[in-house]
Amino acid sequence: MLSIFREGFMKDLLIWFCLSVLLASLVAAGVGLVADRYFAKTVEGLIGDQGEYDLLFQVRTDLKETAVARIREIIKEKVPGSTVKVGVSVAGKTAVFVGLAPKYRTKAVYTNLPSYFRDIPGSGGFSLMTEPRLTLSAVPANVVDLFIREAERIPGVRFAFRDGGSIAVILEKAVKMKTVQTALEEILASYSLLEIRFPRKPDLQQRI
Repeated sequence: MLSIFREGFMKDLLIWFCLSVLLASLVAAGVGLVADRYFAKTVEGLIGDQGEYDLLFQVRTDLKETAVARIREIIKEKVPGSTVKVGVSVAGKTAVFVGLAPKYRTKAVYTNLPSYFRDIPGSGGFSLMTEPRLTLSAVPANVVDLFIREAERIPGVRFAFRDGGSIAVILEKAVKMKTVQTALEEILASYSLLEIRFPRKPDLQQRI
């Protein structure tokens, strides 16, 4: 009788243990899901949804109001209808986001952006945020135009332009990312740079 009671007790204990583990797992998963959604919403509130903004300025916090006023002035003159959002301030720098109006997301506008925003108080320039985008880095200056033309021939590419020392390739759709990347890699592989160095002529020293 005691043996049967013990067997039943151990069985019930095992069942309760499994149920407790399952319940704890469900609670942990629910808390994790809520936390993920909360942080996703927080990040989205700080920097916007993917592709919402095109430019990021890091301006000195003490000059934030002057810088934002100047950015708004340039937008009104050059790209009216575009949006400006002031982000968080960290270590004396404030993030300012600019979302270009759809009709200004063209090669001509992107090529001229450095000249549009060249005199923002307290800012050393901007970073490109437009998506979907691929970037070709370390391209020799004398072949940049060649690679831009080659990139724009690839199906799925809207346009390409010089972005500082790199080439930014703007895509039509994110689903084309892998196809365009493969095509760009093939273009890069088809070109090679051959550097020839002749050995230095040994110095002749006259010995007496």
